[in-house]
Amino acid sequence: MDVICVRHATAEDTAPRDRERALTLEGRRESRELGARLLREGIAPELVIASPFVRAVQTAELMAATMGYVGPLRLSRALRPESPPDGVVELLASLEGVTRVILVAHEPVLSSVCLALLGRGKLKGSDGLRRAEAVALDWQPPVPGTARLTWRSTGP
Repeated sequence: MDVICVRHATAEDTAPRDRERALTLEGRRESRELGARLLREGIAPELVIASPFVRAVQTAELMAATMGYVGPLRLSRALRPESPPDGVVELLASLEGVTRVILVAHEPVLSSVCLALLGRGKLKGSDGLRRAEAVALDWQPPVPGTARLTWRSTGP
């Protein structure tokens, strides 16, 4: 299974609640640019799953539209910022027949998921994902620690 982990684009600094922070104009541009980069890489997801937080949903929608993705956008509470990686690993393992999925979420959950799938203590080149950055892993479910890093995009 190809698992592409995407950190949301630039969001506003304040909102009544953290989950309500929306993308800025720059974040909207970054989301479209990320979609274009993934399209150039030949990424054609079968499924896009996002955190229910506004900034992640907006990033996923703009990125997916740019890529021409017409499938459903699924939301998962397992992708909230402080969620443990185990829930995401279980979610991925439950996706029978899916060979390529994009996860759109936050730090620190995305780095934790990548590290759990890779079975190592640090992502090569950084401690975490920058905003509007993507990391692609090739993983054979259901065993964590068996993935390999296939590429990493550069954020804005």
